[in-house]
Parts: sequence; structure tokens; C-alpha cells
Amino acid sequence: MEAMLRKLEDIQNTQNSLMDKMGHVITDMFSAPDEKLEKAINEAHEKASETADAINAMLTDYQERIAESEKK
Repeated sequence: MEAMLRKLEDIQNTQNSLMDKMGHVITDMFSAPDEKLEKAINEAHEKASETADAINAMLTDYQERIAESEKK
């Protein structure tokens, strides 16, 4: 269970890093505008955010189930 938890946490960290990097690209576009890239990166960032929410929910659920099984 702990190994699976570490893997899920790693996935969560990777997703957060991806979103952070996308945020940097979005910020950089203020000095180098590109309408097509802006639209694409914003859509990708939105999808990444939705994925991050799903990963967080998965991780929270798994942590709760581990805690429950440890009570028994």
C-alpha cells in the first residue's frame, strides 16, 4: 500500500510541476504574444487542472482507505 501511495504522490507532484511550467509559458506570452499558442496552452492548462483534481481525489480516497484499514 505504501509503495502505491508513493507512486500516486509522485504522479501528483509531476502533474503539479507540469501545470507550473505551463503557467510560466502563459506568463512569458505577455512579452511574446502568440494567439494560437495562447489558446492551445490555456486549453492544455485547463485539462491539466482537471487531471490534477482527479489525481488529488484519487490520492485522498486512497489515503482514507489506508487509514481505515490501519484502524482494523
